[in-house]
Amino acid sequence: LISQKYYDGTTYRSDYVRITLTDETDPPEAFSRLRAVYKNLMCLDYDNKRTRSAGRVVADESAEDKTPAELFGDLYERQNGDKMTAEQLAFAERLIREITEEE
Repeated sequence: LISQKYYDGTTYRSDYVRITLTDETDPPEAFSRLRAVYKNLMCLDYDNKRTRSAGRVVADESAEDKTPAELFGDLYERQNGDKMTAEQLAFAERLIREITEEE
């Protein structure tokens, strides 16, 4: 969208536009980078796994049977639309262990 080849020869730069990004990770400073090209950018939306799952909150009946790390993993998946990696899960487990040992 910010490549000159995309908008050259069009009226896009002066049109009033609403842009929807489908990247799975939010590009840094996306709004300001796009606004530098499209001066009338009215709205920037995201359509990806994270935003598609954002509105769905489902009560988990088995929450009482889960460990704090499993509950955190469930929260992470609901917020990001994807499961935690093994490295992320190990990090979360270590933090939870450290926090509970301090109590």
